[in-house]
Amino acid sequence: MPYLFSFLVVANVGLFGYLLLVPKKEPEYLQQAHANLQAPTSFENTTNTLPPEIGNK
Repeated sequence: MPYLFSFLVVANVGLFGYLLLVPKKEPEYLQQAHANLQAPTSFENTTNTLPPEIGNK
């Protein structure tokens, strides 16, 4: 039983080490979504077009 536990620990360390060292390549759709989120958006001040407050004439 201790051999099995030791093997699982070594396998986990090896797997996580491999996953941390492998360079991550983002798919095309993630790169496009990231670019869209960082793109500047237009802003229009609409405070002069707000409706009047309720209860005021």
